[in-house]
Amino acid sequence: GWEADLAEVPTFLDRSGLTWDGLRQLLATHAAENLSIDPANSCDLTEMELVGAAPGDRLAAFDRVNDVLRLSAYTDYTVWEADLVLDTLFGGVYPRTDAALQTLAEFELLRQELGFEVESLAAWFGPADERYWAAHATVLGFSPNTLPNTTSGVRNALSDGAATMMRQLQDSWDFATL
Repeated sequence: GWEADLAEVPTFLDRSGLTWDGLRQLLATHAAENLSIDPANSCDLTEMELVGAAPGDRLAAFDRVNDVLRLSAYTDYTVWEADLVLDTLFGGVYPRTDAALQTLAEFELLRQELGFEVESLAAWFGPADERYWAAHATVLGFSPNTLPNTTSGVRNALSDGAATMMRQLQDSWDFATL
């Protein structure tokens, strides 16, 4: 069937429009975390197949990968950034609803308004990496020298700052017109 056909690496590359390097980057995302290439040590693409870690994993991963590739194609996000946004905003499963599209549109408008990179803005809404704290702490009203000592501390501080900024933006933007 179509799943077995799509699992053949040359077919997957052709249909997705990815290069070999693009496929390797995709396999490093959360969306494809249960996918691997078999045989792993082959140099011949025609011998390679995408396999799931357990029965049913491949089909579920193809569904998530489809979401990532579509978001990446529609925006200027890399595959990694598209995966990060979907993982952060929706727990890795894009619900494919009008509300989800609205959330994605609001995320992108906020990113453009603030001039942030995708990864930096995503840190507001999910687990934050301490290395991005200093770059954006002052925008959120914090001193870059007051780095919280845990990821949850960074997340809480960013969430507080993001909530304040979101209230300010909501006062000046009409999100209903997006």
